[in-house]
Amino acid sequence: MKKIVKVRNITIGDTTKICVSITDNNIKDIIKSFNDFQKLPIDIIEWRFDYFLYSLTENIDTILDDINFILSDIKKINNKPIIFTLRSKDEGGDFLLNKDNYRYLILFYKIIIESKYFDIIDFEFFNIKYKDLKSLVLLTQYNNIKTIFSNHNFNKTPREKEIISIIKKMISLNCDIVKIAYMAKTKKDVINVLNAYYRFSDNIPIIAISMGQLGTITRIFSCAISFAKVENSLSNNLGQIDVIKLKFILDSI
Repeated sequence: MKKIVKVRNITIGDTTKICVSITDNNIKDIIKSFNDFQKLPIDIIEWRFDYFLYSLTENIDTILDDINFILSDIKKINNKPIIFTLRSKDEGGDFLLNKDNYRYLILFYKIIIESKYFDIIDFEFFNIKYKDLKSLVLLTQYNNIKTIFSNHNFNKTPREKEIISIIKKMISLNCDIVKIAYMAKTKKDVINVLNAYYRFSDNIPIIAISMGQLGTITRIFSCAISFAKVENSLSNNLGQIDVIKLKFILDSI
């Protein structure tokens, strides 16, 4: 039986759900985006917190106050699940992760989880130590928050055997959703990602993205959650499909 993950009023792992990302860097624009996105045919909103975060080594209380202010403001109008993502520069984001701020990152994640601000939290699988991943997963389970384990490579697509190995390791640590996103340079790269998706899609909801124009098909056929493009999006060259067009395609197949 196919594994389904339920978050608020939606299920993940059956039909493809549409997600758009908030990439604003200030409170006013973030709140505006949350409001604007309510009009779109989407299921989930991802808050790319790496574009907003100024420093993890400064006053964490101030950061939490900002989060609380934003979420309190949009609470009345938003009923969609929110993914919290702090994407590192190593994996295509804006957060500079290093040895000096790593312990603050883990502390911050724990506070975010215990505060129950978000429905789903994305953890970069290879940028968090094994023991920390285990403890974070246990904490999310206790607080009824779902987890995504993610791995991105904007330079290449690993061999199919390596992709399978990565997914197996992710599953072994009891995440709820797997996300892999690799840049496609050949059709074989796209096939490798699709094959990995169909190998595991009955075991766990999986987001298997082959980035770039070559891999656009994966946004339709191998994503439990498909990340769509909106007007003025920061990501225009990754093969993302416009949100309205994606909704039309998914409803037509």
